[in-house]
Amino acid sequence: MGRAPSPSGTPTNDFEEINAHPAVYVATVINLYWSQLEPEQGVFDDTQLQAALANIAAYDAKYPATPVVGKLRIRMGAGTPAWVIAATGGVTFTDANGDTGTIGRYWTPTYASEWQALQAHLAAEFDGSSQIAEVAISSCSSLTAEPFIAPQSPSAITALHAAGYTDAEGMSCLSNAPNDYAAWKKTPLDFTFNAFAQTDTGRPVANDTFPIQVMDAFRAKFGTRGVVANHGLQSPLAPGAVPIYTEFTNLYDEAIAARPPSTSPLEFQTYSPTVDWPTTIALGLTYHPSEIEIWDTTAAGGAAPLTQAQLQSWATSLQ
Repeated sequence: MGRAPSPSGTPTNDFEEINAHPAVYVATVINLYWSQLEPEQGVFDDTQLQAALANIAAYDAKYPATPVVGKLRIRMGAGTPAWVIAATGGVTFTDANGDTGTIGRYWTPTYASEWQALQAHLAAEFDGSSQIAEVAISSCSSLTAEPFIAPQSPSAITALHAAGYTDAEGMSCLSNAPNDYAAWKKTPLDFTFNAFAQTDTGRPVANDTFPIQVMDAFRAKFGTRGVVANHGLQSPLAPGAVPIYTEFTNLYDEAIAARPPSTSPLEFQTYSPTVDWPTTIALGLTYHPSEIEIWDTTAAGGAAPLTQAQLQSWATSLQ
C-alpha cells in the first residue's frame, strides 16, 4: 500500500509514489488534517478529500488494469482546528526532538463530541464508497495519527498534566476510540496499536497489557471489518513491541481455528523509511498481513531506497 506525503507538512495527496511505481500498489493513503475538513464549527469542506479522490480516479483511468483505492487517515493533534482549541483548550509543549507545537485536549468529552460530528458527516457521504476502502481510527492521537503514540518528553508530560490529562483519561479515550466511528457502518476500520505510555508518575512507563485488551475488544466488536495495525515494523522488533506482535499471532491463530475459518486483517507500516527492508518485510510476512504500507521511495522524492522489482516482489507475496 502506498503512503501519502509526510504529515509533517500540509498534505497534498498528489500520490507521486503510486505514479512513480505503477502496477504495484492496490491502495494509497489519503492524509488530511481535521482543520482542512472543518475550518469552522459545523462548516465542512470536502474540497481536499474530493481532490484526492479525483487524483485516484485519474490514476485508475491511466492504469485500468491495476486500479487503486484510498485509505482515509485524518490527523487531529497538530491538525486540530483553531476553533476546537478555543473551545476545549490547547496544550503547548516541546517534544523530544525539540519541536514546539499545540494540540487540543483530545481526552475531553467536548473534543470527542466534535470529532464524532466530523466522522458522522464524512460517513454520511463516503461510507461504502468504492474509492475509500478503509478508514484509520485516529482518535486520541497527538504527535502522529497513531492513537497510542503520545508525547513523552518531560516538557510534554508536565504540560499535559497541567491541562488535566491523566493515565485514566488517556485509557478511557483509547478504549472508546472505536465508538467515535460508529457512523461508519460498512467501511473497514484500521486501529494502530503500540504500548501505552503511563505518565502519572511524571515519567513514561510502558504498559503492554492495556493495548492488547483494547485490541481484543476492537476485533470482537468489528470482526473482519476491524483491521489491527502497527506502524513500527522492523527487524528485529523493538522489545516493547513483542507483546503486541504476539497478540497479532494469537488473533490470526484464533481466526484460522474458527469453524468455518475466518480471517484476521492486519496492517503494517515500517518504523522508518530507512529500515533494513529485505529482513523487515520478510519478518512482517511471517505474521500474515493483509496490507503493508510503504514509505515514499527515492523515486518519488522520499527516503526509502526501493526499486520497482523489490516492490513488485513484495506485492506478489501479499496476494
